[in-house]
Amino acid sequence: MERSQNLIQTKTLANKICKDELDLSSGIARARIFMVVRIQTYLEFIGFPQNDAARRMLSLIPLLFQEANYDNIDWGDKNASLEQLTDFFELDCMFQNEGKHRAELDDEKFKAYIRQSLP
Repeated sequence: MERSQNLIQTKTLANKICKDELDLSSGIARARIFMVVRIQTYLEFIGFPQNDAARRMLSLIPLLFQEANYDNIDWGDKNASLEQLTDFFELDCMFQNEGKHRAELDDEKFKAYIRQSLP
């Protein structure tokens, strides 16, 4: 039951991002939305990724970390303010960790998630 509820929450966040991100004037904005749509499709037909290859292929981190670093957002800190990138980072974490929010991961699992996310 929890897994299906997590799947619904993850899909809901992906839908919210697609509705909220209407300015697609930049290439990076289009790339992010394209990745969110790919995540939505994967969730719909397969569910959460079960292997590292799928996790890497569908990670949002490569599309976020440069802006996060430029804006001094410490995305590797579980409790940091993620500012304008909050929904994207949260979706990535939920997708990569079977629907668990960043705050729900224990320190060990969060560190493992960050390590696997680094480009």
